[in-house]
Amino acid sequence: MTDASKQSVADDGLTALLRRSPPANPEAERALLGALLTNNKAYERVSDFLVAAHFADPLHGRIFEAIARRIDRGMLADPITMRAEFEHSGLLDEVGGPQYLGQLLMAMVGIVNAGDYGRAIHDAWIRRSSSISARTSSITPMVLAPILKAATRSLPPKKRSSSWQPTRDRMAGSSPSNAP
Repeated sequence: MTDASKQSVADDGLTALLRRSPPANPEAERALLGALLTNNKAYERVSDFLVAAHFADPLHGRIFEAIARRIDRGMLADPITMRAEFEHSGLLDEVGGPQYLGQLLMAMVGIVNAGDYGRAIHDAWIRRSSSISARTSSITPMVLAPILKAATRSLPPKKRSSSWQPTRDRMAGSSPSNAP
């Protein structure tokens, strides 16, 4: 196999790897956020297992975090109070501003389902985590080699300090002068 064909195979493998979309449930994310804005008691159904990092959409994670922060402080987190906070922070600017809160409210099916929405979000996060792990473990050396080669080319040469010693010597507690 020529170098050009190896590079082509590596590029195809990397492209396929990057094209796979990770598991996500944006409908459940929007529905849960709408439920939380409608009734803060819905937070009790998800607060023991759901965190902002579980949301596939980083914006939804930041909204959840802001809602949770207010509720945890004993403050009301509804569309009016959150609107003021989001207008000040500019968090919703990328999705049309505070009107996005109205879209979240319309996505809410019912607060009774908040726990189910939270579990769906958490399950998608688990699948994303597993998927990332599986995808990275299935990268073949042929795909990985050109990536590593390109990455290492941009690194400065590694210098060893005068106090450097092999790991086995450090683990044994010996100093460079005691080394055999």
